[in-house]
This record gives sequence, C-alpha cells and structure tokens, in this order.
Amino acid sequence: MNRKSGGLWLFCAAYFITYLVRNSYSSVLVEIIRDLNVTKQTASIALTGSFFTYGLGQFISGRLGDRFQPHRIILTGLVSTAAINVSIALIPNIHFMNIIWISSGFFHSMIWSPLVRMVNHAYPENKQFSHVIGRVNQGSYIGTVVIYFLAALYVAKLHWRLLFLTTGAISLIFSGIWFYSTRGLTFTATLVPVHKDTAEGDCPEENKPTVERLTLGTLLRIGFLPILLSTLGIGFLRDGIATWMPVYFTEVFHMDASLSILTSIVLPLCAVAMVEVIAKVKDRLKNDIKCAMLTFLLATGFALILVVFQAHWMLLDLAMMAGLTFCLRGSSFMLTSYVPHYFHRYGKVSTVSGLINGFIYIGSAIATYTLALLTDNFGWRINISIWMIIAALCTGLCFVATGPWGRFVAETTRKK
Repeated sequence: MNRKSGGLWLFCAAYFITYLVRNSYSSVLVEIIRDLNVTKQTASIALTGSFFTYGLGQFISGRLGDRFQPHRIILTGLVSTAAINVSIALIPNIHFMNIIWISSGFFHSMIWSPLVRMVNHAYPENKQFSHVIGRVNQGSYIGTVVIYFLAALYVAKLHWRLLFLTTGAISLIFSGIWFYSTRGLTFTATLVPVHKDTAEGDCPEENKPTVERLTLGTLLRIGFLPILLSTLGIGFLRDGIATWMPVYFTEVFHMDASLSILTSIVLPLCAVAMVEVIAKVKDRLKNDIKCAMLTFLLATGFALILVVFQAHWMLLDLAMMAGLTFCLRGSSFMLTSYVPHYFHRYGKVSTVSGLINGFIYIGSAIATYTLALLTDNFGWRINISIWMIIAALCTGLCFVATGPWGRFVAETTRKK
C-alpha cells in the first residue's frame, strides 16, 4: 500500500463501506416495525444490543489494535459483518434477527480503533493526521447518506431485506480489495509499520521508539474522566436522534415510511460539512475539549428550541434536529478522532480510541431502548427535554476538563 497515493482512499473507503453495512438496520427500522408488525421496543432490541456489543467490543479491539496486526483485525470485521447482513436478509423471525444483529456489534467494533492506529502511523504529523482523519470521518458520513438514500429507494420500490443483501455483497467485495492492498504490511508491537520480510530483531536498538507508561494517575491529571463521561452523552444523543428520527416524523407528522427515511439524510449531510467547520474552530481555539464544549453548548440551545416548539412546524423540527446532529457529530469527531492521537507516546492510540468509542456506544445502547420506552409511555416532548438536559451536563463536563487537557496537549507537543 503506497501511503501517499493509496492509503487515504483505502482508509476512507473502508469506513464508507463500514457505515453502509452498519446502518442498514437502523435505516429501515421504521419499515421493519410496519412490515413485521412489532412494537418500537421489540424492534429496538437489535440496535440496543448491537450498541452494547459494539461498545464492549471497542474495549477489546482497541487493546488488540495496539498489540496485533490492525489490518487483519479490520479484515475480520469486514468479512464477518458482510456475512451477518446477508443472514439478516434471509431470516424471517424478528427474534432471530435481533440475536444475529446484536452479535454484529462486536464485529463492527473491529474497524475503527485499528484504523485510527493505521492512520496515525501512515500520517504521524499533527496536520497530516488531522486532515486524513477528517476525510476518513467524512467517508462514514457519506456512507450514511448513501445508505439512507438506498433504504428509501428499496422500501419504496423493492423490499427492505434486499438492502441487507446489497450491503453484504459490497462489503464482501471490498474485503478482497482490503486484503490485496494490505497484504504486505506488518506492524511491530511499538506500532512502527515494516515490510513483512523485515524482522523486528533486524532493527537497530537505537532506532526503536520508546513508549512511556500510561497510568491511571496520568489519566485523572489530564481530565480524561470527565471527557469519558461526556462521551456517554454523545452516544445517547447522537444515535438516539439518528435512530428514532424517521419514526418521529412518521408518528408526529404522519409521513410515509420511505419519505421519513429520506429526512434522515439531512443528518449525515450536516456531518460532512461539520468536519470542515470543526477543523477551523479547533485551529483557532487550540484545544479539542474546549471545541467540544462549545458544540455541546450549541446543542443545548437547539434542544431548548425544539422543546418549546416541538410538533408545530415540520421544517423547524427538522432544522433543529439537523443542528443537534451537527453539534453532536462535531463533539464526537473531536473526541474520537483527535484525542487518541495524543496518546501515541504511550503506544495507546488504538486502546484510547477503543475506550472512547466504547463509552459512546454504551450511551447509544442506553438511548435506543430508553427512548423507545419513554416515547411509548410519555410521548416525544419528554424525550426531547432529556436531550436538552444531557447536552447541558456534557457542556459542564467538558468545561471541567478544558484546563487539564490543554496543559497535557502543550506538554505532549513540546516532547515531540
């Protein structure tokens, strides 16, 4: 794999394909509820469970990504999730579908953290890394746009089950491309990529990079605990809104299922633009956590407007949800993409990425079922009020972490 010409497109394509496959279920959730005649709570079990297995899997894959060959872990995830999507298309019973999709979360978790490790070492400089990781994230947002567009098309013209066959086939084909493109790579335990015909023992001792020890005391000193707690809020809000938005517009404004699915395209489109805006704000503020704090603060404002004017004007509701998503994707981008990069000196880029992503998706799992339960019993306004409260709490958590994190980044930059 040529780093300059091939690495960027391969990383972006991998994450693009991952989101095609991963969002297949949530993109047709409203049609699954209608077609199989099940409740929101029953249909949400698959997503809730998959978010939990994804979150727990992140803790494991993050560690594995720092210790073993990251491209092989990614290949395992691509092939396994392709097989699961094909299986979902063939299973008629919602309960078996739930079990299969819950297991998919673990295999999906094999992609991101090892991918961050590969990007970090292909593009080690801060500016290079920021540019490439931004493009990789945009690949996922474009993948989300494409899958929701395909979902609307399949629901309207074909059948939702065929969507799973299509995405499974695409992932399987790309798995072959990934295997061919990365077949000559080997990564050492200190995260330095070498050719497979070069033994670790052949490297001169003085050229081997040193890795500092990362302790619990260090994590507490740099404000990592409040950062980690805020990621629970990101998952709860970001994926709670994305999952239930089509259902919201179907129930509140009586939209057709395929049309309500199309409204969800607005969310990832906002996220594509967000990458460019957030990168500029980050460069101005010079502090990742301060930038995340501002996005949470804006999200609190959007949620407040939605609470006050909820269900009055469809376009206003859509605009406020788009604004919320813009902000939450922004904070997620800051914490999952930039924060792990600063742990390279500890040899823990993949581990920290997995830890952050794991907490995000535990929040997602809590949201998916909790929001379904609250909506069935209390209606949508209570849900949206909870969005506002959580966004405000996350603003406070990031405020607490801003100072310690800024000092850590300055210290890390000086040591480079």
